[in-house]
Amino acid sequence: MQISPNWRDGNSAMLIQVMRSGRGRMPCVVNGIVLAAILCCPAGVRAAGEDPSSSIFSLHGFGTLGVVYADARDADFVGSPFQPNGAGYSQSIAPGIDSKVGLQLGAQFTGKLSAIVQVVSQHLYDNTWRPQLEWANLNYQFMPDFSIRVGRSVAAPFLVSDTALVGYTYTWIRPPPELYGELPVSNLDGLAATYVLRSAAVEQTLSVSYGQTTVKFQDGGEVSARKFLQISDAAELGFLTFRIGYTSLRATVEAPGLDMLFAGLAQFGTAASDAGFPATGAQASALGAAYGPWAHSPFAFSMDTVGVSYDPGKWLLMSEWARSASDGLLANSTAWYLMGGERFGKFMPYLTIGHIASGRNSEPGIAPAGLPPPLAAAAAALDGGLIAGLRPFAPSQSSASAGVRWDVMKDIDLKLQYDRVRLDDNSAGRLTDAQPGFRAGPDVNAVSLAMDFVF
Repeated sequence: MQISPNWRDGNSAMLIQVMRSGRGRMPCVVNGIVLAAILCCPAGVRAAGEDPSSSIFSLHGFGTLGVVYADARDADFVGSPFQPNGAGYSQSIAPGIDSKVGLQLGAQFTGKLSAIVQVVSQHLYDNTWRPQLEWANLNYQFMPDFSIRVGRSVAAPFLVSDTALVGYTYTWIRPPPELYGELPVSNLDGLAATYVLRSAAVEQTLSVSYGQTTVKFQDGGEVSARKFLQISDAAELGFLTFRIGYTSLRATVEAPGLDMLFAGLAQFGTAASDAGFPATGAQASALGAAYGPWAHSPFAFSMDTVGVSYDPGKWLLMSEWARSASDGLLANSTAWYLMGGERFGKFMPYLTIGHIASGRNSEPGIAPAGLPPPLAAAAAALDGGLIAGLRPFAPSQSSASAGVRWDVMKDIDLKLQYDRVRLDDNSAGRLTDAQPGFRAGPDVNAVSLAMDFVF
């Protein structure tokens, strides 16, 4: 993971150390215990700049203030698939794509027992900015190189997942969406274990977490992940970091719109058969049978990841690759990015290219040829709904980005980034809120400006 030199200095280094100690998510009762243990302790809370010996507590914060312009015509450029809107169709300039603020309270109860609580306010699925509990976990350091956490902490499938909410810790305004959108959850409830192997030349970190998480999206929908297993091995050799990972889970998608769509396919199948078009009726019924069960029944998802970062100081090279497989609504896909940048004092210009290809590019739907007008109109409406309903689960796009980071002063940076996104046919890529009749047309251009800070 790329960390700006300023971040390593002074009080800010403490936040990154605390953040690295957490990966994982568990039942609400555990989160309540963590909160009670921290908030009810009689000792005082110390701010980042105070004497570490004055309290067992430490308080840190981070945030991003950003604005994005995009020229998308009938969809929105967003920072997360769970954001209800962004820049493009909804509004040409949007402040909610990257903006966020967070506070983190840590407690070192004993030499081995510690806790972390992190609360973050950002643009949510319901178009609000309500603060959300991102982390609430207890960590026990059994040995200097072995620890176990219980509670809610970070889900970390990729190189910079540990600090993905802290824009100051990486070069881009946001991690490349082609790859980081493959598993956009930020935390999980459960258990996590970390073991560090050290030798003269290599430091190797083995991590395993297991738990569950639920993420809500607009229109009353949600995605629940159970049996959420993550395994990773990160090796650091001088300036080189190499990471491999594996993720598996059982997912359930609750989406009222999809329920109506699949029910409509079943009803149309019956109506078409009764009207003397058994082949068309069977086709519609088969579509409902093929996709309908996935809307509520758990389906398997797995992902293999490889990442590498080389940062000797003057310049930075970074790349990650992921391959995902699913037997449900999510299409099988392969995603990657390649990033390079060079530092000139406090400035770092950088270039990034990214790509994601999904195995299901389109669904032919119901053939309306030969149907009477009422049935043909119903078939066309169902086909449009099927395309729109399945589109978010099969993104395909390529992008090229250019930007510059300026470390204005200690713990504050400014970033300017230009993204050009090319959508594959029949796909909205990582855009959301695609309107009826959406078609992948000219490339989407986006310009983003952001200020990151930590304290």
